[in-house]
Amino acid sequence: MRPVRWLIVLLAAALSLLLGASSAEAQPRLPYQAYGSGLSPNATIEAVRGEAVLSSTRADAEGNWMLQVPPDTANDGDIIGFRVNGRLARETVTFRSARFAAPPGLTLTVEGQPPATGAPGASDAASSTPVLLWGAILGVIVVVAVGAGVVVLRRRGVPR
Repeated sequence: MRPVRWLIVLLAAALSLLLGASSAEAQPRLPYQAYGSGLSPNATIEAVRGEAVLSSTRADAEGNWMLQVPPDTANDGDIIGFRVNGRLARETVTFRSARFAAPPGLTLTVEGQPPATGAPGASDAASSTPVLLWGAILGVIVVVAVGAGVVVLRRRGVPR
């Protein structure tokens, strides 16, 4: 196959990858899920942005909790705080649609309350870059590298 044909094939592959990435981003946004343990049984947990309550739940009899922050209440990159029984916790997370707090979950602490068991601080898995974006970037790099190689070979007189 001629190098020019390979270049066309690679450009088509990169274009389809880029179009696939943009259509994946157009999918409906999903909630951010936060969870943890070590709270008092039946404690009230609220996810907040400023003074606005975005979501709330209650801890079970063992102090475990889970809540979802709906995507229509926050934008990717928003800082989400938490209240436990009306008192602001020290920990925050960065909202990312369809992400969740990293295992073993969040440890919510409020003034005057010792940290419970779980992950320390504001641990979350929300900052990872989507795989499709990295795939698109890699595809473009490959296409540019192959195209540059074809141009160099043709200038040096290498036969097709």
